[in-house]
Amino acid sequence: MTVATQESSSFIKVSANNPCPLCDKPDWCKASPDNTVVICPRTDTAPTGWNRIKDTVDGHGIYKLEAGDNFQKQVSGRRPTKKIKKALPGAPVPIGLKLAKIENTVAPDRLPISDTLWAIVRKEITGKTPGISRDSVWEIAYGYSGDKTVYRAEWADTTSVKGYRKTYRQSHVDDGLVKWEKGKAIWNAYRIDEVLAIFGNASAVIPLMVEGEPNVEIARSHGIASLTLQGSNWTEEQIKSVVMELQRVNCQALPYLYDNDETGLAKANKIKSVCDQLQFPCILIDPKIIWPDIPEKGDIKEILTEMSAEEFIQRIEDGLHSRAAKDVEQERNRAISNEKPDEPPLPQLIGGWFAEDLRERLIYSEQHQSWMAYELNLKGVWTAVGDAYVLNAIESMCRNRDIYPNNNYVANVLGTLKRILFCLEWTERPSCEMLPFEDGVLQIGTTVFREHAPGDRLTWSLERPYRGSAVRSEGWGAIAQWLSEATEGNARKQEILLAFAAAALRGMSSVQKFLMLTGPGGTGKGVFSHLLTLVLGERNTWIGNLEDLNKPDRIAELQTKRLALFDDQERYMGNLSNFRSLTGGGKISGRQLYKSAINFTFNGLALVTANQPCFPATGISWLKRRIIQQEFRHQPTKQNIHLQKQLAPELSAFTRHLLSIPVAEIERALGEEMTGLNHTFWEDRIQ
Repeated sequence: MTVATQESSSFIKVSANNPCPLCDKPDWCKASPDNTVVICPRTDTAPTGWNRIKDTVDGHGIYKLEAGDNFQKQVSGRRPTKKIKKALPGAPVPIGLKLAKIENTVAPDRLPISDTLWAIVRKEITGKTPGISRDSVWEIAYGYSGDKTVYRAEWADTTSVKGYRKTYRQSHVDDGLVKWEKGKAIWNAYRIDEVLAIFGNASAVIPLMVEGEPNVEIARSHGIASLTLQGSNWTEEQIKSVVMELQRVNCQALPYLYDNDETGLAKANKIKSVCDQLQFPCILIDPKIIWPDIPEKGDIKEILTEMSAEEFIQRIEDGLHSRAAKDVEQERNRAISNEKPDEPPLPQLIGGWFAEDLRERLIYSEQHQSWMAYELNLKGVWTAVGDAYVLNAIESMCRNRDIYPNNNYVANVLGTLKRILFCLEWTERPSCEMLPFEDGVLQIGTTVFREHAPGDRLTWSLERPYRGSAVRSEGWGAIAQWLSEATEGNARKQEILLAFAAAALRGMSSVQKFLMLTGPGGTGKGVFSHLLTLVLGERNTWIGNLEDLNKPDRIAELQTKRLALFDDQERYMGNLSNFRSLTGGGKISGRQLYKSAINFTFNGLALVTANQPCFPATGISWLKRRIIQQEFRHQPTKQNIHLQKQLAPELSAFTRHLLSIPVAEIERALGEEMTGLNHTFWEDRIQ
């Protein structure tokens, strides 16, 4: 290929005596006789003093040294003919950013190299690694939108720093034919469609930008949404196109983890420059900050070999929060320096400062239609609070800064806080995954116990610690003895009661069952309901009757409960639609006084106790599928008035036993084919 310049008209291959001016290698590249124009396949971004003037047909860059006369004009005292623009300051990084997560990712396969690609790259591969056989070369195809593909051929080579070598080829489809070249059409960022789809629900999540398709796939394999630009496409125009796409879907910032080499830093600076021009927050992540021992040319692959994905994400997000806090402080100082004497900062600025201070302790939940405060009353638990609580906090924080606000000022700060600390989906960790105690959470699957964390979004916890007595308690013999007596030794009935208690503890509302205990007074129905209340905690138990499910304020109370107890229920002939939704995983609607309605799914189980049948006998086909009805008949000759106090010390051991029952066993015991429509159920229908 020929490129005409003022000094030269042809290219010559580089050699050991005349290496490439850009990569300093003796092969692959070509240069003009005076080395002012260079074709360098190894260089993606123009180094300082060079301009990328165009591309070859196979996508490699053609670089030209900046004109010498421009340089001479600046050092000879003459003014440049073009005004130099002052660099724009970077846009401030928003508060509370987190990396966007993805699930169920599918990565391209690593396959033996195809005949077609081998024919294209064989000469290059055998030239770099003499004696290499085709069987040792692998191929990975990275698909871009619009029938464009990047092929990576890789093979082991002990002479390479990383122990392997690689080469890339681009292809596109033109009129139904595959052409092995980049083509003239624009290549969008790799995995950009997947990233854009995340922002259907606007939130403070952002993708991670890395260098190279393999690094994107490594990030995706650990659940991190990621993207990159195609190898020869790191131009200002292409970067601008990607940033504008992110701005269009309300993405709030772009963090870029660059490779640990000069090329990576050059790309990082170019991205930062474009983002600053567009006033889009950009955070350059130094790989040495994430892992100080990262080797030369190391990237995300080496980092995630040395640390877990959780630690990696935490370090990235800590960096984002640190940068946001720094930007807030700069805005604060700027506001203070510009403000008039005796005039407080704008409420929007104050709201931003307070939001950074309160980010881990206060959230506005759209799902709860309420502010949620962390560890207000209970360790590790988020509690709903009203505007008055937040207004009081704003007043106190303002006064601590010698600001004495009026009502309008405080209201404006409240509005800013609500916008910044807004949470659309309250993603509480389900109790089937973890069980919260007063002193931490127990991972049910691994039995690992750890400290509480705000990110668990817990709205409840058991009313006892896990450590100490919960660990040392020896057994639950008194509870077992009472169960045996109350069920008259019926092993099947005991199995059902224990399985229901275990399901309630795990929050297995998915079984779509409720337990109904019937029988005369003094037969143990109340003791079992009290025992289950002790296991789950009184503050986690809703107590009412079927009629209460027609009252919006009583329904709203169910949102954070784990057990709905209908104790001593009388015969009820009213509307059962909310009870049907409550027990069947449907949405129910409630409303606290003077607040908007909330729609939610009850995440607990329901227990009904009654002396006499309480449900109507007809039109209840759904009831037949969900009810587990057991009759209590045993009436002890002498009532033990201290029984409930005697059972309480065994709660920890009883809890451990319930957690030891496998989920499959719980589902089998409560399944329709096991509980069935028993004799007790049909007797009630007859009555």
